[in-house]
Amino acid sequence: CLVVPYKVISAKDDQVIVIFNKNKQKVNSNLVQIKKGDYVIIQNNTIIKKLNREEVKNILKIIN
Repeated sequence: CLVVPYKVISAKDDQVIVIFNKNKQKVNSNLVQIKKGDYVIIQNNTIIKKLNREEVKNILKIIN
């Protein structure tokens, strides 16, 4: 299982659109409070964790 940081590009109520490598995905945010511009980890179309900038940088170093 590969964990990638998705960027939130749209957030309206619990429906959120995220993007990673030009791949957009509609997900649910009922477990985590987020806003546009946040980075998140998703599982089963649900945001399970909001990441800070340092976590995002570290993950991207590993997978790139």
